Amino acid sequence: MNYTDNFMKKNIVILFLLIAGWGYAQKPAYLASKFTNGLRDFFVYYDSCFEARHHLPGLFPWLEKDRVEIKEIVRKSLAIKEEWIPVIKTRINGVTRNRDFIVQHLQSVSWNNCYGAAHLYIPSNNDADKGLPVVLLACGHGNNGKLYPAYRKMAEYLASSGIAVLVPDNIGQGERHFMGHYSAPGVFECGLTVQGLIVMETIGWLNWIRKQRNFNIEKIAVCGNSGGGALGLFLASVVPEKFSVLISSGYPSTFEYVARKEKRHCHCNIVPGIIGKVEMWQVLGCFAPKPMYLLQGKSDEFFPVDIFYRVCRQVGDVYHESKVSVNFKADVFNGTHDWDDTRILGIAQYLCRQFDTFCKQWDEFMGSTRLIASDCYDKWPINALDINKLAEQISGNKIKANKLRDVFPPFHIPIEKSEVNYRLPRGDCGEIFAQFNAFLGL
Repeated sequence: MNYTDNFMKKNIVILFLLIAGWGYAQKPAYLASKFTNGLRDFFVYYDSCFEARHHLPGLFPWLEKDRVEIKEIVRKSLAIKEEWIPVIKTRINGVTRNRDFIVQHLQSVSWNNCYGAAHLYIPSNNDADKGLPVVLLACGHGNNGKLYPAYRKMAEYLASSGIAVLVPDNIGQGERHFMGHYSAPGVFECGLTVQGLIVMETIGWLNWIRKQRNFNIEKIAVCGNSGGGALGLFLASVVPEKFSVLISSGYPSTFEYVARKEKRHCHCNIVPGIIGKVEMWQVLGCFAPKPMYLLQGKSDEFFPVDIFYRVCRQVGDVYHESKVSVNFKADVFNGTHDWDDTRILGIAQYLCRQFDTFCKQWDEFMGSTRLIASDCYDKWPINALDINKLAEQISGNKIKANKLRDVFPPFHIPIEKSEVNYRLPRGDCGEIFAQFNAFLGL
């Protein structure tokens, strides 16, 4: 074979590989030939279940009796009980000092052997007699928790502007990632929910804030994005009396939209039995007449902006009926899901107006050198509970479940069928069906 033949042969092989690779890349996210009629029937069944729950009860948050019912639905769905709310104890394990603020590194205990970590930002110049306004900054999902750059910058800027900020790591996040969070079916088996545990512990933190002598309990805000926005939303209906301002971003939409996603959710997203009972606008509406600010990125990759606009209109109607329209504000910013500098500045300016403080000049703040606060623990406590042991301790039950379908079995589907284990691009069908069952309360 001469050189020309070799050259042609090699190029034919390369061309074949390129065509094959292009063909593979162009295949659909799932293979239609593998998606059986049985699976199609299962999805049709769930579509009909969601459609049947489109017509919500006529519950209006501006009516006291309806508000009481909405609150009870949320408490029941999240499995929140007053006797389960912990009393948080803290100790300071170090301080990071900056020119405009200090950061206390707090080690905490909520339930027995349930260890926590939080940073408390305190302005350097403050009037102890008047009491500081304070923001509970609720972190979204992320391994860094309280040290995620956007949350850290927000806390530093607010503290530089005279507002104290408490930034706890939620269960399973930040320094507490050892606890587990993403997949915790046993929590549901114990009659609890992951989001309910986070909400109850955060109520404990709000109670802790209200006991501190240097804070003004009339000026407490809850502010969060994504998972933190969800936490703020639930706190708005469960304990609106414990704080005075709510800022929620990167989550306000509809429970139905979240529930119908054909993906494997982080288990903190699952709110059992909420579909067909209440929607997010009703839950948020329970915070009226207190000041509320909702915001979102125009190109948010998780929540469509059109749904956000609709929810804002519905919540705005609640404030209108309550005759306090001036206390509701909503904005859509350019950008995606995460907080950027524009949103951080916008939120901070809103809080400064609510608390009658002056925002530090942004350029001056950005030009300043700031030390990053360190972790609260040198080593995670050896006797610390994980989320499953915590659920067992609170409920008195024992965990056997390994998957969500063990707790919320798709009872109308023969589990032994291989179709149920078929993987969609974002999770296997069995777990997705179990999530549908949970949200629908089946």
